[in-house]
Amino acid sequence: MIGGVVIGAILGIAGTFYFQGQKLATLESQVEQLKNRPVETASSQSSSRPETSKSSTVKPEELLEIIKSQQKAEVKASSGESASTSFTTDDLKEFKRKNVPESVANKLKGDSHFIDVVLAIKQMEPTPRQKLLNQGMETYKKTFDQLGQVSREGQTNAGQEAEQLIAKAVVDLVKELYGLPVEKLDEYRK
Repeated sequence: MIGGVVIGAILGIAGTFYFQGQKLATLESQVEQLKNRPVETASSQSSSRPETSKSSTVKPEELLEIIKSQQKAEVKASSGESASTSFTTDDLKEFKRKNVPESVANKLKGDSHFIDVVLAIKQMEPTPRQKLLNQGMETYKKTFDQLGQVSREGQTNAGQEAEQLIAKAVVDLVKELYGLPVEKLDEYRK
């Protein structure tokens, strides 16, 4: 009985290695095919094609996640009403004094993923593009008053204002950049 279990285990392991080997061989074949493809240069690409190969896998809706991540990085999460557990009006004054929204926009200009998102947005029809940009402007947490409770899902009034300022800065930057030629946008990549 034990011998049968051991033999079954050995066969199972051998089968796993066989299938992994097949997958590896397939991947190696795909890599070789890609190596043999000619590399597209800026001069060989059609001038009517305003997207790069990197942006083809990026979805315009990723803009909303970029806004949220910038808000999370720059606006203290609020879980209470005291200064130690919330984004206060003093925090907002400092936020504005440091011009955090402009700093966020400047940082994003050098972010290649953000530029890819801008390129994807550039490809959109005007009406869906405007709808997405409007969603971006409305990407911020509700206040505790709007939620009817104090919780991490909400934000203070000052925190919400800071989040709104970041959303506006990011959307304004997208509007500024998507009007530029692709070649100029590629210069922003680092």
